[in-house]
Amino acid sequence: MLICLAAVASICCTSLFGQDVPIKAIDAKAKRVFGLFIKDAVDLADEYERNGNLERARQIFEAINKLDSNAPGINDKIKALQDSILNSNQQVHDLDTTKGWTQIGIAVGGKSFRVVTAGTYEINLEGQLTVAGLPTGDVKTNGMDNDFPLGALIGLFVDKKGKPGKVFLIGSEARLSPNQDSVFFVKLNLPPAAKVEGEIKVGTSGWLNVPVEK
Repeated sequence: MLICLAAVASICCTSLFGQDVPIKAIDAKAKRVFGLFIKDAVDLADEYERNGNLERARQIFEAINKLDSNAPGINDKIKALQDSILNSNQQVHDLDTTKGWTQIGIAVGGKSFRVVTAGTYEINLEGQLTVAGLPTGDVKTNGMDNDFPLGALIGLFVDKKGKPGKVFLIGSEARLSPNQDSVFFVKLNLPPAAKVEGEIKVGTSGWLNVPVEK
């Protein structure tokens, strides 16, 4: 019985692992095939990059990285393309400081974009204040959130169903990435009684208001 089991095991091992095949020769052939494939893929990615389609170039390099994580220069190329994408599609938006939440654009789920702000403004408060402090109100409807600095730029994502997410701090600069396609809004973190005069520029780049491919 033991001899029979050993014989069966030997046959199974030979069948499963190909011990009767010159495996080194197959490995060498596979290496040549993958090498040619990777070379063609790199050439294709470079062509996409030269034509300005940085995202498709990045996707191809990501696919190459999955096939061969040790391919020289691929990780550096992916990082460089990610930085280039984040710095591309630059836009400047004028923030109307007399209003509350202002729509800036459409963000792509799972993709990053950068926000950079500039400008100054003045705040005037209407009515009298008490020792209770500044009135806050619901920040999502146009109030102030005490968790953020007074007067700071804050942001909000609203999903396709119109449901607002969590309010977050932007300040002078931020890198953002929503979980799903969303509408991006910003406002100054001020109480409802505040009257504002000034000019604020909101610069964006990356995956915000991405032009539709034709």
